[in-house]
Amino acid sequence: MRSNDCFSCHSIEDYTGVPSYKMIAERYDPDPQTITDLSTKVLEGGGGKWGSAQMVKHPLLKSRDVRNIIKWVLSLDADSVVSKLKPQNTTVYTDTLHPYIITIFDNNQRTFTGSMDEINLVGNEHIKPNNQVLIKGTISVTQCGKHFFYMRKSGPGKMNKEGSMVISDRPDDNEIMLELDPGKYPFEIEYTAKSDSDTLSLFWLPESKDYYEVMR
Repeated sequence: MRSNDCFSCHSIEDYTGVPSYKMIAERYDPDPQTITDLSTKVLEGGGGKWGSAQMVKHPLLKSRDVRNIIKWVLSLDADSVVSKLKPQNTTVYTDTLHPYIITIFDNNQRTFTGSMDEINLVGNEHIKPNNQVLIKGTISVTQCGKHFFYMRKSGPGKMNKEGSMVISDRPDDNEIMLELDPGKYPFEIEYTAKSDSDTLSLFWLPESKDYYEVMR
C-alpha cells in the first residue's frame, strides 16, 4: 500500500474527499463476497458508492495483494476487531513470569510493578485517573517484511522501539508500519490515564497475518 498510491488518496481516519479506510471498514462486513467485490473495484476502478468519488484502475496490482489490502482495510473497524479478541480485560500479575512488564506511577511515585500476558487494558482495576503507565517488552519477529502496529488509547500514549519513538502521544497518531527483519526488538509504551475506564491496547498485524491481533 505504501509503495503504491493508496495513501495518496485515502487517509486511515479522515475524510479527504474520498472515504477513509475506517469509514470503509465501518460500512462493509469482511465476508468473502465483499472482499471479492472491493478487490474488483480496486483493480478495475469505478465509483458510485461514495458520491462523486472515483477509484482509479490498478491493473498492475496482483489479485492476491489486492485481497490482502482489502482484508487489512476491513480489519480497521475497531469495535469488530476487539470483539473477536478475548479476553478484553487483561489479567495483571504480581510476578514476572509473563512477557510484558508493567509499572504504574502516581505523581511520579511507583505504586505497582507486575507483568501481563497481553497488552489489552480496558478499565483495568490497577489504573486510576492521572496514573502514568510504563509497559516494557520485546517484539519477536519470525518473518521479514512489513509489520503494522495499532495502539488504541483513551489518553496520551506513545510507543518507543529500541529507544526511538514510533508512535507519538498525539491523539491522531496511533499506527505505524515497520520494516522488520527476524529477531527480537525491545519496545516500551508510556501512557497517562484520564479515567478509571481508559482503554490501552496494542494490536499487531504481522507480515504473515490478515488481521490485527492483540500483542501477546
